[in-house]
Amino acid sequence: MKRKLISFILAFVMALAFGSFGVSAKTVAAEQTVGTVLFYITNSAGDEILVAQIPVSEMEADMQSGKINDKVHNYSVLDRFVTTVHQEAQGFTVGEFIKYAQSKSGISALQNLNLTFNAEDKIAFWEIDQNGYDDLDTYTYNDLYGIARYNFPLLYQYWNYTTQDYYDPAGNMSREEVIDHIFENGQAEVFLLAVRAYSQRYMITEEKFETGDYNMENHWSGKGLLDNARTIRLMKPMTEAELREKIPTASNGRYWVANIMLHMQSSPNIAPLGAVSAPTAIMTEDAENYYIRFTCETEGVTILYNHNYTSPSYTPTSLYSGGAVVVPKTAFAGGVVTMTARAVKEGYTDEGVITLSLTASGTEEIWQNPFSDVAADSWYYDYVEFVTKNGFFDEIYQAEYSHPTHQ
Repeated sequence: MKRKLISFILAFVMALAFGSFGVSAKTVAAEQTVGTVLFYITNSAGDEILVAQIPVSEMEADMQSGKINDKVHNYSVLDRFVTTVHQEAQGFTVGEFIKYAQSKSGISALQNLNLTFNAEDKIAFWEIDQNGYDDLDTYTYNDLYGIARYNFPLLYQYWNYTTQDYYDPAGNMSREEVIDHIFENGQAEVFLLAVRAYSQRYMITEEKFETGDYNMENHWSGKGLLDNARTIRLMKPMTEAELREKIPTASNGRYWVANIMLHMQSSPNIAPLGAVSAPTAIMTEDAENYYIRFTCETEGVTILYNHNYTSPSYTPTSLYSGGAVVVPKTAFAGGVVTMTARAVKEGYTDEGVITLSLTASGTEEIWQNPFSDVAADSWYYDYVEFVTKNGFFDEIYQAEYSHPTHQ
């Protein structure tokens, strides 16, 4: 009978794991990843309306299933740190991303909206460690696609990392002839919002890459190294001027983009469905941890919080699924937990990112685990705690554990 009870609980646990119920969520100190990407548009009145909220895991799944083009794009990069860099990526052009994000919206009016990215239409990017959009990461279509951009496969062969300049190791070409040779062998490339990417500094003295002619085309993809750890990542190819003028371009490759805003020249005349209130939170404690629970006055919202408590100012991108967010007290020795949060809803405007400063308002109820075969380090431990604390199996539990054999 006990085995049957546990099987019932574990079956419900699996439903929790893949369903919409909330359970405790532990923050991850070392992770700096984006969990959910938010895509907004501005309307004719200047309102910022949420079109879609897209989990990175969903983008990865869509790429695996062929819904996102998985062509590998190659990027040559000059770095400020003496070496060249080779990057590879799979993902969207800005126009492709806009259409993809629209398809993910739950609001038909937003799905069918005629959104453009042409000429002087603007797209703005907000990375996880920023406090908002800025001019440095705002581009027009003409900025990104109105100028020829390239991957230069021969850059690595003709770059002298000791002098930080172009040269011919065989001594047959002058510096200017080398540059012309690199450019003539350039390959057209496009600005990409990468779902998967990988980059590596490269010096011709490093024989470990075994590329022979130093053409790194699809080299990292071939080794299975591309991942979504820094999604969304901006991949901005070099221009002819950047090649000829030796302009370092590594800093163009922003990553962990959490929010994207489209500003069209002719902004759509669509009204928001409403305004989302700012989220609030309460915090309890026990001897080792703080427990944070979020709420919002607006119904049907998604609450996001910053899961990286070592960088409490980071933009919130982790989905709050209910229950308690568990933060070790050692991370906030002063007794005040600082955490950013945001409440959003598709079709609505919202209050943006807010910073909460929380102090404990009570003691967390300690759960006494009645199951000898549910270890504290089990992956399903928090789920079992949740379902039993909330009484989902009270009748089964009482029938089983009131039996004389358990007394």
